[in-house]
Amino acid sequence: AQGSEALPLPSEPLKEDVAQEVTQLKRPQHPEPPYPYLEEEVQYTNPEDGCNLSGTLTIPEKVPADGAPAVMLLTGSGSHDRDETIFGHKPFLVLADYLT
Repeated sequence: AQGSEALPLPSEPLKEDVAQEVTQLKRPQHPEPPYPYLEEEVQYTNPEDGCNLSGTLTIPEKVPADGAPAVMLLTGSGSHDRDETIFGHKPFLVLADYLT
């Protein structure tokens, strides 16, 4: 119910072929290699406390003589991979690909 009004939500099980199609994750926004940029694994260790930061650096193949802007993507709290994968989406991979 919403306020004083009832809002029915009828449902029924999906047919097998439709259920198979729905469960297949299709993420056409995920870039596929070969990428039109260079990709390098990087790591930094803070000498004061020994904390390690690792990541993937993406560099345009053609960098202007005066350089290119840089963006660092950092995940939030909790356990994440470097693509910040959630429910089959890889938002950091998509963003890094687009920004590079």
